Amino acid sequence: KAYELNRMNIYTLETFKKYASRHNLWRNQPRGTHRGLILLHNKDDSYDIFADARKAWDYISPIEQAHLKPGVTIVPGDRGLSCSQVCSNLGKRCEQSQLQFANTCEELMKAFACEAGCGHQMGYEIPSYVVESSERTYRQCLVADEVASTCGASHPITRRLCACI
Repeated sequence: KAYELNRMNIYTLETFKKYASRHNLWRNQPRGTHRGLILLHNKDDSYDIFADARKAWDYISPIEQAHLKPGVTIVPGDRGLSCSQVCSNLGKRCEQSQLQFANTCEELMKAFACEAGCGHQMGYEIPSYVVESSERTYRQCLVADEVASTCGASHPITRRLCACI
């Protein structure tokens, strides 16, 4: 049986909610994705596809892909510092629109040991690495799917992973 593709919708975490509300998807975060894709089966046996511009590179054209801006570097911070502070200490500024590129287990593992693996948490101070031994997430790298990171957020028990330019 052949299926018809209705539409390819390109989104980022920051724009996902507008697509979710129009298509009755889970509004808080892209759920049920595979390599950045969500397939929505319609009653007429057609599909709408939602593709994350940062993750679905195998499925979308280069012009639709979001990449790290030239000149942006992914930098680990010291305990308790915000990305604004981390970047400022380097004579740079935090580029908030680029923080989501650091928000992957792969990027975190380049900067930190992640001895306890990667975990999904919520918080504007994520991506980060937990350095407080009394925490249940000690030595875990944290990624967030539901909220977009901010440059000014920090947490006293973590080290941030930042995007500086």
